[in-house]
Order: sequence, then C-alpha cells, then structure tokens
Amino acid sequence: MRWRGRRARATRRPATSADPVAAVLADAAAGGPLVRRFPDVEARLEELPGWIDVEDSGELEGYDTVVRFGDEIASYCDPYDDGLDLALADQPGLDAVLPEDREVVYLRSPLALADVKAAVIRAVLEVNRSPRSPAPSRVLPTEAVEELVATVRPLLEQAGFANTHAGVRYFYREGRDGFVGSIAFASGSGTSADRTSQDGQVWVMSGTHLPGIGRDVPSSPDRVAPVHCHQLVQHWAAPTADDLRRLLVAEVLPVLDLTRDRAGLATWIGEDPTRVGVPDQRPTYARLFAQWGQADQAARVVAHLDRHWRSLRAHPDTAAARELIRAAARR
Repeated sequence: MRWRGRRARATRRPATSADPVAAVLADAAAGGPLVRRFPDVEARLEELPGWIDVEDSGELEGYDTVVRFGDEIASYCDPYDDGLDLALADQPGLDAVLPEDREVVYLRSPLALADVKAAVIRAVLEVNRSPRSPAPSRVLPTEAVEELVATVRPLLEQAGFANTHAGVRYFYREGRDGFVGSIAFASGSGTSADRTSQDGQVWVMSGTHLPGIGRDVPSSPDRVAPVHCHQLVQHWAAPTADDLRRLLVAEVLPVLDLTRDRAGLATWIGEDPTRVGVPDQRPTYARLFAQWGQADQAARVVAHLDRHWRSLRAHPDTAAARELIRAAARR
C-alpha cells in the first residue's frame, strides 16, 4: 500500500518564450494541413490547444504533471494506437511518461507548464502526420479492466458505492459530515520503487474526500475521484476477479469504512499518525481534529510531532491544535 499526498514540487524553469504554444503552431502551419482521421471531421490546427489541459500534479510518485485530453483528440490521433507515448518520451524536457488511458497522461518535467503543453502539442502533431507503432506492452486494455470491474461491482454496490459521472471504472459513496469515499480502477504500468513491474496489473486508487480541503473541490459527491482525496492510496492487483475482490475486501474497503466521517478519520489517524504519508500535512490534521471536537486524537498527533518531528512543533497548525486542545481541557 502506498500513501500519496500533495507534495510541493521543485520550481519549474521559466517559459522559453512569451507563448511557446503559438510558436509550435506557427512551425506546424508551415508543414501543411493535418491528416484527417475521419473523412467528415477536419483536424484544425488552431483548435488543438483547446483539447489539451496541462496542470501540476502531486498525486503519483515520480510524476509532477498531468495532461488531460478532450474527446476531440481522436480527430488528431489515437493516443494508444498511434504511439503518442513514444512521441512524448522523445520530446526534450519530458523526463518520464506514464499513460493512464487515452485521456490522461502523467509526466515528469522541469519545464514551465506552457512549454510542457507545447511539447505535448508537438508530439500530437508528429503522430498525426507520422503515426508510430505502439511500444510492445503487457498493459491491460481499458476494456479488460472494465470487464474485471464488472465482476466486483456487486461487492461495491453492496458496500454502498455507485458509479460517478466519469464512467464504469469510477465509484463514490457518501459518508457523514460531507465525507465522500472514492475508488477508481485503471491499467497498471511502469515499475514500483522496488523495481516490481506493474504492467499487466489492475491499478486501484482510493481515498476519502474531506469537504473544503484541497485545491480541487468537486461540485457534488458524484464528481469526486481519488485525485480529489487529500490522502490517496494506491494498490495493484493481479488481473483476476478473485485477486481484485480479495484486495478490495482486505485492503481498500476496510479503510474507507473506517474513515467515513470525522470521528472515524480522527480515530484512524490518531492511532497511527504516519498514516498521513506526508509529515508536513500532519499538523493540519491535528488542527482539524481539534476543531472537530476530537481533542484526544488531535493530542495524539501533536505528541507524535513533538516526539518525531521537531521542525513541525512550531508549525502554525500545530500551535493552533495545542490551543484548541488546552481550551477543550478547560471546559
């Protein structure tokens, strides 16, 4: 099991020009019209940037950038079949590439986001005009993941989960106090920190969304995904119904059941503050627990910080938690 919190990334380099995307489009225009993938749909060069979003991301170890493609990208290329991942890997400044599916790719890059977007556009244009053969891979097709998810759907529904608007691989469950549990399934790929291959495995992401915490706050519970959860848990399962069910029953659902509300989350983290994988976030949880009236659990987190993280003793949230704990003791 891996906990992944939102971590500050290193400072990005300055942009190479006032508008790197415009420079790429100007170069591409000199090369003539784009190749149509569908007879009745024109691939317009000037519209391509609108179908690509590039943002900072701290959700996956080793990757600091997420690229999201709109459905319209299919008019320019098929990210899988045309070898877009290979073209991305060849772009200067893109140090690592991890496709999640046809719509989402994680990258590691020190470039400014504008330069990353320019590099992604350049890669799309390259495979539009000269498609590549996909790299040999044991990565499960999305369809295979969806078939496996269908086998555990009754288990998830019995536990109170339902599909989100994002599709059949994404589930949510409303808890108490505005909490929302989230589970998503995708194709595993790449290698873990211990060099174990994750190709051919099912990637299971889960977490509990706390209302009002995090940069991205969904508008409704059915729009929550693991990326919105302050503490994201990642697991990998063998591509069999039995292994996936076993993982959900033994690892995923028990944690989500224990963290369905304020009291449950406070108790679970209070028992072991290292369950908040990023130490710098532990003072925030101490303050939250104290504000929620969970003074005993807040005190456990503060004691952990005092014992193991001297640099966080004077953190503003640690100080706020101490004051709230003392105030609770005086009542």
